[in-house]
Amino acid sequence: MPKKHDYSFRERFAFKTGTPFFHEIRKGGYVTELKAVLRGSLVVSAGTASGTALGENPGNLMQRFDIDAVSKGVYPGGKLKSLSPRSVLRRHVFDKGAFQKDLSIPAGLTGAAGTFVLNLAFHLRFALPMLARSFETALNTDAYTGLTLQMTTGSRDTQFTGNDRTFDFTSVVLDILDFREAADVPVGVVYDTDVKVPIVGANNRFPVNGELPKGESYVDLLWMAETTNQALADTIINKIDLLSGTDQFYSQISDYIKQENAEWFNDPQATQTGLYYTPIAKDGLLAGVVRDISGILDVSDPAAGSDFITVNSRRVILPQEFLPAKAA
Repeated sequence: MPKKHDYSFRERFAFKTGTPFFHEIRKGGYVTELKAVLRGSLVVSAGTASGTALGENPGNLMQRFDIDAVSKGVYPGGKLKSLSPRSVLRRHVFDKGAFQKDLSIPAGLTGAAGTFVLNLAFHLRFALPMLARSFETALNTDAYTGLTLQMTTGSRDTQFTGNDRTFDFTSVVLDILDFREAADVPVGVVYDTDVKVPIVGANNRFPVNGELPKGESYVDLLWMAETTNQALADTIINKIDLLSGTDQFYSQISDYIKQENAEWFNDPQATQTGLYYTPIAKDGLLAGVVRDISGILDVSDPAAGSDFITVNSRRVILPQEFLPAKAA
């Protein structure tokens, strides 16, 4: 029998650049969250050029988080998560109201020579905080024969452009923890993925359709607009319209989205730059999810050829869609 509460360290990996690490998520109970922590002393030496930081800092030392599930035959399986470090870190703003900085170096790496102590957490959630009853989407580990977390690491060159120094990761590790509860309840299955969409010129009817997976119902979307050097920018997205089939149910200009986004923030120092959160089940109930979403955006392309939108969607297959009526 699993413990009623089990919040524990599970595994440690010695960090190596450009390497996929595989953690087998053990069975027993319902996982509400997995946490990967990048920690230890990074030694930067030699060279003369510090370069320019890319994307999340030091988050770009990771490149991808994937969770794959092999079903026992009832609960849906497949790729439950496939996320960039940007999606994982920026999601924390809307899940918990504050940006998750590195606790040791909140300003990030400079690219200069020195020893830098890393302590950065990546939260991979199943029990979605925006839901009124978040446990309704916890991961039922006993419904699967296999659950694998794959973490793909980055390197100096995914964190900086133009840096010629030596990065020594000998003392850096990746720690895996999970948070789980004992239960016996039907839960929805969460799919949490992102995709990078290039902007190919200013367009007030820019379609985002094939990039949004079909087959699950949408809880919410987080749109992240980025420009040169993967820097978040407010100069790209002007308006977002959302449709389910031919039914338009959401239409907001960027200023109105930002006003609503501010309601999710508890940290006055957290920035909204480049972030556009569009909740679908705004009432926090799974009954409010919407199937088969597509988007039409009004976008600018100020750095022609270097502007992108990363779209992170959280979707769910409801228990009544795959469980017998009595169980659901």
